[in-house]
Amino acid sequence: MKKLSTLLIIVPVVLNAMIMRVGKEEAYPTLRAAIFSAFEGDTILLTKGVYTTPLKVPFGLTIMGEQRDSTIVRAEQTAVIVSSDIKLNIENLTLETQAPALPIVWQSAGTLTLKNCLLRGSNVDAIYTCGGSLTLDNCTITQNHKSGVIARNANLNIISSDISHNGMNGIMALKCNLMLDNVQITDNGVSGVVVDSCDNVLIRNSVFERDSTTAISFQNSSGKVETITAKANGIGIRVTSGSLEIDHAQLTDNIKYGLWVLNHGVATVKATEFLNNKYGIRSDNGKFELDTCKIVNNSHYGIYVAGGECSVSHSTIAYNGAHGIYAEGGQGKLTYNLIYRNNKHGIKLKGASVYLIKNNTITYNRGHGVLAYEGAAPQIINNIVAFNNWGIVTQVKDAAPGNPTLSHNNVYKNGQVDWSANLQHPTDISVDPQFVNPEEDNFYLKATSPCLNAGEGGTHIGALSKKEE
Repeated sequence: MKKLSTLLIIVPVVLNAMIMRVGKEEAYPTLRAAIFSAFEGDTILLTKGVYTTPLKVPFGLTIMGEQRDSTIVRAEQTAVIVSSDIKLNIENLTLETQAPALPIVWQSAGTLTLKNCLLRGSNVDAIYTCGGSLTLDNCTITQNHKSGVIARNANLNIISSDISHNGMNGIMALKCNLMLDNVQITDNGVSGVVVDSCDNVLIRNSVFERDSTTAISFQNSSGKVETITAKANGIGIRVTSGSLEIDHAQLTDNIKYGLWVLNHGVATVKATEFLNNKYGIRSDNGKFELDTCKIVNNSHYGIYVAGGECSVSHSTIAYNGAHGIYAEGGQGKLTYNLIYRNNKHGIKLKGASVYLIKNNTITYNRGHGVLAYEGAAPQIINNIVAFNNWGIVTQVKDAAPGNPTLSHNNVYKNGQVDWSANLQHPTDISVDPQFVNPEEDNFYLKATSPCLNAGEGGTHIGALSKKEE
């Protein structure tokens, strides 16, 4: 007779999770005693006071403070350690470390959630995570000597939190999945957020102010930034490499550039305002596309391009302290833009600049409407170039001339000259465009405008017709 073997499988089951109160007059006088007695799924509730036991547990728990600012874990070493595949929730606590060279939180695995916590005063970084998943919800991370959060090879989600006044970066993410939503990142010593080699980045509904070098530094990554404000930083957004979408952002009052695209970076920008920066946008051999943006009142250039590729459409470039658009080399398209009242030239192209300039309204600029010289060879089609100090010009002083191609433009009443010699095309006209109300910057066309249906293929000349399109 064969013997039957029996396999006994023991499955741990969490039953009757407890709330374990810790305090001098509670069932558990010390945090250490509560952790020792706890089972998976329990909640440890710390009453007001200062605790020196680090939060290192072998299984999933919730550890809560009675009141954040008066319930403090001030560990001699790292205050929170997660190094195994557990789920740890920490809420309503102030977390500090007394160690001179250790972070407040260290994580290499598992799932860690900090909710309504204050992390302050580390001599290095507040949080260092090199694996697992970290969520910060309604947390404040401040006054740490180095960075607020360092994350490598982790999933990082930060919601409704304040990361400010840290000595280096607010957040540095390397090879992470990163999501920020409704985060205030201000007054950090270097950058607000550094993103390197990350995919599927999403930063939205957040404010970056007074971060010394850059609000958002983006490289070797892909992602999206939407509905954010970057104000009074060194640079608003810097895209060194990789690709970034920017939608409905406000990049204002930054010391250098609202947006800086360089090397092999690609930026696609929609419905974004670039106001009161030094340069609204700068590109050094990068690639960017702008659609329905405002580049207004920047102290120097609205847009500066040094090589690379760009496309600017349906945007307003106005009231900038120097040129509206200045390109030295590169190629691109400038279409359906309002370019007006810039302190120097509307568009300045120098060197090997190959651009299509089509259906723009270029008016009331204090310099040239379009200046193309030193070999610049744009196609200039269907534009209104009117009421500037100069019209379309191909040579300045002793510089070599440009070689533009013109067709179907209205070049009218520019103060010094409308066209350079022999530049006017037979399809070009020179008549009043009949703007609706130029004194109020309303550059729609009256119903009687000669620019209607007078462009290439029977289209209109200029950026706007007699009605909004």
